[in-house]
Amino acid sequence: MSIKDLEFRIETIFEESGDRFKISKEIKNYISEYKQGIKDVVQSEKGKSFLVKHTRFYDSIISLIYKTVLRSMFRNYLPMKNSIPIVVVALGSYGREELTIHSDIDLMVAYVGGVTGYNTEKIIEEFVYMAWDSGLKLGHRVHNVSEIIEIAESDITIKTALMESRKIIGSLFVWGVLEDQLNVMRETNQKEFLTKKFEEQIGRYRSGSINSMESDLKDGFGGLRDANSLFWVLNAIYRVNHIKDLAGELFSDEAYRRFSQSLDFLYGVRTALHLSTKKKRDKISLDDIPYLSEAMSINSHVQFSQKLIQSMWNIHGFYTKIAREAVKPIFFTDSNIIKLREGRISKGVYLIDKTLYISSNLYFRNINSFLKMLLSLPDVEFKLNSTIYSLIDRVETSGEVDKKRVVRLFKREHLYSIIEILYITSTIERVFPPFEKVMFLPQFDGYHKHSVDTHSLYSLKELERIDIEPFKSIYHSLSREELMVLKIATLFHDIGKGRVEEHSRVGAKVMRGFLKELGVTEDIINRVALLIRYHTMMTDIAYHDDIYSEKVIFSFTSKLKEEINLKLLYILTYADVKSVSENTLNSYSRNLLGKLYENSILSFNNEELLKESEKREKKERQIYNSERYNTLPRTIQKLFPRIETNLLFLKLQTDEIIDIVKRAKEIDRFEYQMDRREFLSLKVMRRGGENFDIAYLLNRVDFLSVVSLDIFELFDGIKFFQIDFLETVSEEDAMYIGHIIEDSFIQNRKKFKKIAPHINADEVDLNYNYSTNYIKLSIHTNNQNGLLAFLFKLFEDEKIDVISSKTQTFKKRVKDTFLFKRETEDSEDRYIDLLKKII
Repeated sequence: MSIKDLEFRIETIFEESGDRFKISKEIKNYISEYKQGIKDVVQSEKGKSFLVKHTRFYDSIISLIYKTVLRSMFRNYLPMKNSIPIVVVALGSYGREELTIHSDIDLMVAYVGGVTGYNTEKIIEEFVYMAWDSGLKLGHRVHNVSEIIEIAESDITIKTALMESRKIIGSLFVWGVLEDQLNVMRETNQKEFLTKKFEEQIGRYRSGSINSMESDLKDGFGGLRDANSLFWVLNAIYRVNHIKDLAGELFSDEAYRRFSQSLDFLYGVRTALHLSTKKKRDKISLDDIPYLSEAMSINSHVQFSQKLIQSMWNIHGFYTKIAREAVKPIFFTDSNIIKLREGRISKGVYLIDKTLYISSNLYFRNINSFLKMLLSLPDVEFKLNSTIYSLIDRVETSGEVDKKRVVRLFKREHLYSIIEILYITSTIERVFPPFEKVMFLPQFDGYHKHSVDTHSLYSLKELERIDIEPFKSIYHSLSREELMVLKIATLFHDIGKGRVEEHSRVGAKVMRGFLKELGVTEDIINRVALLIRYHTMMTDIAYHDDIYSEKVIFSFTSKLKEEINLKLLYILTYADVKSVSENTLNSYSRNLLGKLYENSILSFNNEELLKESEKREKKERQIYNSERYNTLPRTIQKLFPRIETNLLFLKLQTDEIIDIVKRAKEIDRFEYQMDRREFLSLKVMRRGGENFDIAYLLNRVDFLSVVSLDIFELFDGIKFFQIDFLETVSEEDAMYIGHIIEDSFIQNRKKFKKIAPHINADEVDLNYNYSTNYIKLSIHTNNQNGLLAFLFKLFEDEKIDVISSKTQTFKKRVKDTFLFKRETEDSEDRYIDLLKKII
């Protein structure tokens, strides 16, 4: 049904009965029918186009109600509408033609008092009642035109709403008088009004978050309130009814086009959100994004969020730049000139009270002249005044970037403010090309709150404002080159995001290429790449692994190679975590990271274990890159990092290690293999809890010479033993040895041949403080039959757990090393007693 059909039905009711309740019901049904089909309207009309159409629909309803009231009251003696001293005016979002689906309809009914020929009060009362009866969500005010200025000055909210007045229906004469009053209102206390509006804006910004992935479409940075505020400023100063009226005068057509497109996208998203939630809600949650992406015909959720964040940034930048330029004649005084002269750094650039101000007349013809200005700024911490936004579209990005100037930026003690300037002026991607891929890029990981670019900048800010111990002391102990490495790694730590491959690997690769082009030293390149490659490692280990496990610690530090890299990573981790939100780096997380750092820093004193861990790390990479590994079930792949001993990775080949892990996964109690082709080699594996009496085995085969004996602790208590002898054996002896191995797993007491090898005191070294978890025993003596049997029998009697052993025989001398697992009840005296029994 069209509005013309509704008017015809209302006229029919007038002729039949004049029942106003029936008329209200018809209007109510008409509105209900419109709401039921509103999704179709949204699909055909996007963004501002829909809002205007939606607004015009309610204009027609309001006009119809007003005409119906007049028809009802005057019947066939209806005077000309311009003669009746009433005008119905739209306010707020309704006045701006931005009425949303669930918004209230804000109206003002203005009248001229003292006209006794009409029952004005009765007309207005009937109009309001019929609007309510028709189901309109009406927010209204009724004012005598002569009261407008006084009412506006009593409340800034009312004054703001009145500035958005738009005539719907009523007397042109009254509207003309009202417009005159509104113009006077705009000029009254103009400076005070603008000051309060800016204060409101700052208040909203304090409670908001820039480039948040859960955007506040109305009150957030770059939200609709920014666009509204710009309208209020321009309306108050220039009396324009639309921002676009000043295109080509206060701002370029291109700048307005960018702003308008961004705003139109925001309107569309807001309409879709209201449709989805069936209520007026302006803050987006991550759960809303799939629906909103589909509603905006964007297949990728990432692309949708990226476009939304960028649109809001465009709106925020345009508002800040244009609003500041518009109010400058009002707020700028002679005292400002004196201050500017005192703080002048260069033409149009001023530093006053640690705040940077920029002239709106400043223009840079190429990117290098802009970099030259930035490098001329004092290397101190300073804030940016909103005048910095005047540089938007005023820096030409032509010409090749001077790489030496870029490197000089990284050498600044206070870099963050410079990077912020590059970001605001949209030149950051030109100076740092790797940034282009992550601009406005969302992070749907349930952890980060901001887009990648914003999080990266915030990380650098937290780094330079570090104020928590021990991070602060470590930071200030770094050399200038180390600080440069840290700043680069912090700013670019997430530069690899948005790719299919793991972002830390991509980031390290990208930065290697970028820094090589800049011509920095190989040492800086390697350190930056290493920090980016492992920038998530400290939090991963601290939050998910046993930070008191020696295996975990040495595996971690072996990747970092040097103590200075651990310090740099520790500070980078602080900045990364701290920048996520106020509460992310709490006392609990600080304690975990601190304990990991303390445990790790000590590991660099043990070069032997550190080298072992480095070798293990290299072998693990070979395994993980092998074709066989990638065909293994995930349950078996997860077992490799859990292998306790490094020795397995140092001594065996990739295929051997894979075979051992596969067998260990399936082992019942124990198993053994015997190879006697060139020499006798025994391989024994037993489950945790199974007792393998290796001393008994060695005692019974003392007629053979042991060349090497290795013990590898795998996982879940499983151990693997490999014993190689100098000679081979006959088939008959092999059967005999097989029985001995099986007897070695029987729990009853066994008979031992008495053995008493001769070992001098200077041939034994006991390192009780070898590491946090292990005690090391080294024996370098003459090869003697039964030596290993004697030692293992002694370990068994003393209930000492051999976690790993490495034995070698060369030129009738043996070099044996044993690692014992340190128990909580262990004391050094216990091992001194062991030493006495050995010698």
